[in-house]
Amino acid sequence: MKKHIKAAVAVGLALAVAVGGSPAYAAATKPDVAVSSNPQQIQATRVTLPLAHPVKLKDAVSFASKLGTAVRAFSFNNGDIEGEYSPSPDQSVDTFLAGFAERFGTQPEVTGVVIEVPLEQARMRAQARSAPLDPGAAAFDAPLATLSAKLERFATPPTATGGEMSRAAAAAGDWRPNDVEGQITNQNGRADFFMSYWWHSGSVPAQMPTGFGAEFQIDLTDSSRPSETSSRPNCAVAYKENMWAKNYDWNWALYKPDYSAASQSTVGAYADINDLSDPCNRNSMAIGMRYPQKIQAANGGYGVMIWLSAPRGYRTSSMATGVVQAVSDSFCTTGAGSGMALTDCMGVYAGSWPLSTPMTRTTLGATRNWSVPAKCWQSQGKGLGTFTQLTPC
Repeated sequence: MKKHIKAAVAVGLALAVAVGGSPAYAAATKPDVAVSSNPQQIQATRVTLPLAHPVKLKDAVSFASKLGTAVRAFSFNNGDIEGEYSPSPDQSVDTFLAGFAERFGTQPEVTGVVIEVPLEQARMRAQARSAPLDPGAAAFDAPLATLSAKLERFATPPTATGGEMSRAAAAAGDWRPNDVEGQITNQNGRADFFMSYWWHSGSVPAQMPTGFGAEFQIDLTDSSRPSETSSRPNCAVAYKENMWAKNYDWNWALYKPDYSAASQSTVGAYADINDLSDPCNRNSMAIGMRYPQKIQAANGGYGVMIWLSAPRGYRTSSMATGVVQAVSDSFCTTGAGSGMALTDCMGVYAGSWPLSTPMTRTTLGATRNWSVPAKCWQSQGKGLGTFTQLTPC
């Protein structure tokens, strides 16, 4: 959400997910940056304290209340679905769990507690690999996720027309998702985003070069403030609330329909909440993957679904655009970036893009002049083909 590409911003905060991978291209040379080099001047970041075994969310909340430190989020990973629950005054744990079960037919297996710490402490934790915490509750093994009847169409790629197939063949070997389907609605008093991304007909996520991840985002803009383009935090009072949706305290889930391979397809998902280089009149909702190359095949293509539930802002609507963009992880591999949450280190350096294909894929263009909520659509042909508004939404 902070691209393209930030070189220096102030304090940034987010979730850290440290995983490994082996994608498919030779990486560009990474700069050798000393630990003292910190182009973002970040003083604090988020880290995930792992639990010794998965537990129910209510058990994790009870355990966290005894930690003596503020908990920003609870991370969960069921294998086929992963994400975060962020405590928020507008939504109880019970309400979140009910909405989660309604969409996915299961409950989250909480595997970690997310806290904020000074950057130097985060670096020391990364080097020490602290032992998992005993949550003092029984281990929880949730059933596989099953999409609700309203969402099950997202679990298979849309059928491409002959023209779409021709355009896809012409761009074979492409990292960009061929098809995107989205719905942005009001759900139980919160802003609800549900998106599916499918690679097929020449699009393959493994074509993303080594050293690059991807961020999948929807941007909300306040059309009443078109000239308010200064960067955060130099903004008017309550600028984050002066939208249809706030871009903090949101819950998210990444659903992978590749059931048998899901537990092996760790994509390094993270909530990209570092927005300090964004203009004041924009709220971005973005989920990143450090290793999109590891998305697995399912149902005739490679696919993932992203759900995001955010607190409502003051406005009844906002203008919306969408994009998927490639971002370099080169700063994350330096001494300075190694202890940072992925939202703080991904995309700091532009990297050396080795492909002729673009680094971005538009999913909802500004020329649509769309305001949300109550908008559903389908974008095919890597954003260059058919765009269809879906009704009813």
